[in-house]
Amino acid sequence: MASAKKRPQNKLSPPRPRAGARKKYSFDDQLSFAELSGDYNPLHCDPSIARRELFGDVVVHGIRVLLDGLDICAAKAVRRRNRGYRVWFGRIQCLFQNPVYLNAPVVFTCDESAPGSYHLEARGRRGVLLVDANVSLSPQPPPRSLPEHSASPAAPDKRPAMLSLEDIRNKTGGMALTYDRPSALRLFPRLAKTASPLQIAELLCLTRLVGMECPGLRSVLSSLDLHYDAAVPGPEGLRYRVAAVNERFLKADLEIAGPCMKGTVKTFVRPGPQHQPSFAEVGKLIDNGSLKDHIALIIGGTRGLGEVTAKIIAAGGGYPVITWFSGARDAQKIKAEILAAGGRCATLPFDATRPGKYRAHLEALDLRFTAMYYFATPKIFVKKGSSFDAQLFGTFNRFYVTGLNNTYSLVRKLSPHPFVLFNPSSVAIDEKIPELMEYALAKKASEDLCDRLAAKDRQLKTVVQRLPRTATDQTITLTGVPAADALEVMLPIVKKIHALLTP
Repeated sequence: MASAKKRPQNKLSPPRPRAGARKKYSFDDQLSFAELSGDYNPLHCDPSIARRELFGDVVVHGIRVLLDGLDICAAKAVRRRNRGYRVWFGRIQCLFQNPVYLNAPVVFTCDESAPGSYHLEARGRRGVLLVDANVSLSPQPPPRSLPEHSASPAAPDKRPAMLSLEDIRNKTGGMALTYDRPSALRLFPRLAKTASPLQIAELLCLTRLVGMECPGLRSVLSSLDLHYDAAVPGPEGLRYRVAAVNERFLKADLEIAGPCMKGTVKTFVRPGPQHQPSFAEVGKLIDNGSLKDHIALIIGGTRGLGEVTAKIIAAGGGYPVITWFSGARDAQKIKAEILAAGGRCATLPFDATRPGKYRAHLEALDLRFTAMYYFATPKIFVKKGSSFDAQLFGTFNRFYVTGLNNTYSLVRKLSPHPFVLFNPSSVAIDEKIPELMEYALAKKASEDLCDRLAAKDRQLKTVVQRLPRTATDQTITLTGVPAADALEVMLPIVKKIHALLTP
């Protein structure tokens, strides 16, 4: 019988994940793990802060994802042997490749590459590799058990240390091990039933070390390599020493030792949020009253370009209306800053992908808008699963094309008079960066939409400008890629738009 021909594979596409355990993490899951581990870093537990950090949203604790993988590993090890088998880890190597976001599907696979050796993977949408680990089991148990006085978690301190690379250089310290078995059984039932409580407690202590103590607030867990030796007992708790610091790449390597564990933990010290200039600083660059009667609806005005635009308009005597989707706290902070200095400002909730739901909010303002600045955007820098990702392209289109069109249509029904629409485009259209293909195509489509709207609406003027990479929360990187100043970018644009409004 002739053999079947193999289907050719697309070398640009990642391998399709094998069938495995599927999981989604909720915010309640985050809080449960934070209580168990003591790692309350706001990157994991505070949406209002996390949205302005490196990843743009709450991300799941890396150790939590690893423990879920070890839970699968433990179940497979017991099935291969007998029901009373106890799991002792001999070595764990893990790379945390990409962030795991809330409510996003994660597929776990666990392959036994050799007796007692397992390869774990966690993949997300589009097959993107999130966590990659190799685990080997040991025939010998740890040299000691978890002390009784460490069986319940310590009183939580929810304030992580805020340390710079210089602060942590050569830093040493120690932490007590904690373990709440009932909570662990709820989160990792198979692991908690079959594995050593001491080894689980050591892993839980690692996330608390990195997220709360060293590097602390600005930490990103990169990788770990842990060895377990039953013949060489270590300290009672967890001891650590910062072995190396790389200022250029914002890296810090820690050597750690526990009762039955030694190894290396590699971390990054991520940059903080991109703060924009204060209202007072903006006011020094524009004459008060120069933007009088500039009544602008700013879609997405709580940070970045939108925040700067709102401050420019208010400082010039205009009236910005800042919309927010998930940044209510940021919107109120900007509003309070403007009002305290004698400016005018209003805020309202808004979703550019469903603008019709907010018509009543706009009507209640009873304002005659003269301009709309459209800064609504999803995450721009996203890991792709192929050379062209149709799903990602659809997401960008939903914001930059459909959302823009529907928001414009709603606002024009309420303000049917001479009007200026500003649509920020991007130099990515010209640069043709493969990683930004979907983003650039959607931005080009939004430019074409503005041309069509202006041709149809005689009282509409559109301003479309391809902006350079600008310093905002969206463009934060670990490597410090150069970016233009948001105020320098937007000040001449706002003045140009105001000139179009002047008879």
